Amino acid sequence: AGIRGSIFDGVSQTWLVDREIEFDDAQPGDLLSVLPITPQVGGISTKGLEYPLHGADLAFGPALGISNVFVDRHASVRIEDGLILVVRTKKASLQP
Repeated sequence: AGIRGSIFDGVSQTWLVDREIEFDDAQPGDLLSVLPITPQVGGISTKGLEYPLHGADLAFGPALGISNVFVDRHASVRIEDGLILVVRTKKASLQP
């Protein structure tokens, strides 16, 4: 139906993504993690993050997509194949 849901635990917000997610309200310093939930995820590209990915492939195992940092209010994650979880943690929630 084109409806996107998320899980919010008071600190982080998580989305299941099968193609693309865009952010227009991020603050520089917020964290973003990309976690593959299918054995292989292909063609991952990100924009607006400190460590961009360009057509990368991820698999279960080593965490290449963990704790990236927003450098812009506008950012995106796109994938060609597979499913990922995208987790955003706002910088303000990390402060003591």
